[in-house]
Amino acid sequence: MIAVLVAVGILLIGATASLTLRRYGELPDRIPMHFRFDGTVTNCGPRPVAWLLVGIQIVIAVSYALTSASAASHLVASILAVCVIAVCWRSQVLIISAALSGEKRVAMTGFYLFLAATMTVGFAAVRFTPP
Repeated sequence: MIAVLVAVGILLIGATASLTLRRYGELPDRIPMHFRFDGTVTNCGPRPVAWLLVGIQIVIAVSYALTSASAASHLVASILAVCVIAVCWRSQVLIISAALSGEKRVAMTGFYLFLAATMTVGFAAVRFTPP
């Protein structure tokens, strides 16, 4: 199970990096980096900041790989790491689509549904994985 989770994490990091690389040349000089709950862009950063979430995903993966724990807590940590990496991927999709659209307000419903689903999986892993 842990090997599958590691593979999913690697695939998500690859998908985020691939999306960023593919669309980087199309991004404007300033890209959205922060949104209000209603989807209004509140802060922008320079184009190279588009790589920030890829870096965060890599740091999470490396930090997870360097930790050692019991089998049960290792499974929970694997699930939580993949959940955070997945939210970073979905955030990158939102940021890039907002940057390319040029809109000052974007629809957040899909992001919030994805966030709720991944949080549910993470909380369930913590709650129902035996010690």
